[in-house]
Order: sequence, then structure tokens, then C-alpha cells
Amino acid sequence: TQVILSLSKSEDYYLGKDKILMNEIIPEINKQFKVNKTDTVFLRADFSLAYGKVARLMSFLKRGGIHKIALVTMTEDKK
Repeated sequence: TQVILSLSKSEDYYLGKDKILMNEIIPEINKQFKVNKTDTVFLRADFSLAYGKVARLMSFLKRGGIHKIALVTMTEDKK
């Protein structure tokens, strides 16, 4: 099973479908790594978010010891 961290348009964090606080991200991802026998987190961010917000989250993950980060690309919603 993949470990998916999402950053919503309102800048809320979700691990899978569960909303989490920023200070819970690293320990919760590490728990999921053990359960799912993986060391890669898939990062999904709302298309409308500024690149800098996603880059800061990636830097936060790396500082927390999470180095395998895969970006999940999403297309812009069609109006």
C-alpha cells in the first residue's frame, strides 16, 4: 500500500484520507512506512498551490529523515 501525503487547497494535510497536523506528519509517515513496508511517500498537492508551499513541505520531509518523495501529478480542473 502506498503512503500518500496530501496538501489541500486550504493548506490542510492528509495522510491517506485522515487529516493530520503538521507536527504529526513525520511520526505518522514513519509508522505507515513500517506497516506498509515501504520508504517512499507519495506527495499530492492541490494544483492551485504555489510551488513554494510544496517545496517547503518537501524540505520539511527531508529534514525529518524522509528522503524518498514521489510527486503525484494532477491536472488542472477543467472549468
